[in-house]
Amino acid sequence: MAARPAAFARCWTRKEAYLKGTGTGLNTAPATVLAGAGPRPARIPGWRVTDLATLPGYAASVATREPQEPHGAQEAHEAHDALDHENLPDGEGPG
Repeated sequence: MAARPAAFARCWTRKEAYLKGTGTGLNTAPATVLAGAGPRPARIPGWRVTDLATLPGYAASVATREPQEPHGAQEAHEAHDALDHENLPDGEGPG
């Protein structure tokens, strides 16, 4: 039954790493976070949860916020792309 304690430890360290990363820590109920107990962490939107190498019998994880583009950057990219396509001769744009 060594697999079950290992899965619990992976799940717990992933949840703890994420909750500490958000700044709420254990003030947020760990049961509200789906972090995964399998070989790879579950995807948490906006975060990257990574398992760290440890000695046998231990588990450790780190959670980092994924970089986001500055506010309005996506809209600026879309507007730029739209302008580029307006200047193309007919039939040379996408679609």
